[in-house]
Amino acid sequence: MTSTPKAPKASTETPAPKINTSLVKAYEELVESNDSGIRDWWTKACRVPVRDLSATIKEAQSKFPAIRGIKPAYANNARLAVQAFGIKGADAVPVTEVMKVVEKAQRALKIDGALVLVGEVKDFADFEAKVESVQKPKKARAPKAKAPTIEGEITAGAIVALALGLWQELDDATLDTPEAIAQGELLAGLMSKAVAYSKGELAKSKKAHPVSA
Repeated sequence: MTSTPKAPKASTETPAPKINTSLVKAYEELVESNDSGIRDWWTKACRVPVRDLSATIKEAQSKFPAIRGIKPAYANNARLAVQAFGIKGADAVPVTEVMKVVEKAQRALKIDGALVLVGEVKDFADFEAKVESVQKPKKARAPKAKAPTIEGEITAGAIVALALGLWQELDDATLDTPEAIAQGELLAGLMSKAVAYSKGELAKSKKAHPVSA
C-alpha cells in the first residue's frame, strides 16, 4: 500500500523585515535642516509596514548620518505623523517637535483615537494641548512593593499564571515599539505551539486512562 506523502509543515517563524531601498536612497539625499524634505520622506514612508520601515531607517542610519526627526522608534507613528503635518500651523513647528507630540498622542489614545483628534483640533497648538491633557498620570509606587514571584517549582503553567495575572493588571497593553511587537509575535507563536501540544498530550492521557463512570 502506497502511503500518501505528508504536506510540509508551514513555517511559524516571523519573516525578516524588508529594507525599502528607495527610502534609504531618499534618506541619503535629505538635508538635516530641511523640514520640508523630512515631511515628504515620512509621507512616502508611512505606506511601508512598521517592521520594514523600522529596519529601513536602521539600515539608512548605518550608512549615513542621523537626521533629526527620523528614528526607528517613530516607524510606529508614521501614519499619524503624516496626518499631523496637515494640521493648521504644523508647518511652522519643527518636525522633531511634531514627532514628539505625535508619539505621545498615539501612546495615550492609540492610533484610531489619535487620528480622530487630529480631525477635531483647530490648530497644532490645540492638538498639543489636548494631547497633554490626556496623558495618563504616573501611578505612585507602593512603598517596599515586591515584584511577584513564582513560588515552588518553575513550570510552564506557573509562568503562564504569573504572566496572565500581571497582564490583566495593565492599564495599557500596547506594544509601543517594533522590538516589543516582534517579541510579542514570537511569544504568541511559542504559546500557540505549547497549547496545541499540551491539548494533544492531555487527550492521549484521557484516552489511555479513561475515567470510569
